[in-house]
Amino acid sequence: MTRSSVLIGCGSLAAGMTAGFIWAHRLQGVYWDGDPKVIVTILILAAYIGYTFLAQTAAWRGARASVLCILNFMFVIFSYSIVNRYLSHFHRYF
Repeated sequence: MTRSSVLIGCGSLAAGMTAGFIWAHRLQGVYWDGDPKVIVTILILAAYIGYTFLAQTAAWRGARASVLCILNFMFVIFSYSIVNRYLSHFHRYF
């Protein structure tokens, strides 16, 4: 169930990032502005894609895959709290 949830989340995140890049290009004329929030989001997507590949191997099933998924989720919480509050200048939500 975790792998299917991560796959749905990765697809949604990739679609949202693609739409965001297109929207940024329409507003600013560039696809990439180097905002830390964008960089961390790309790293989160890469971490979850890595999880999906590792969770399919026999050595990373069970507890190891669960720990990796929990660490990835802690990275998401870090993104929402620390990166939004202190590092990002364009994506402030509070």
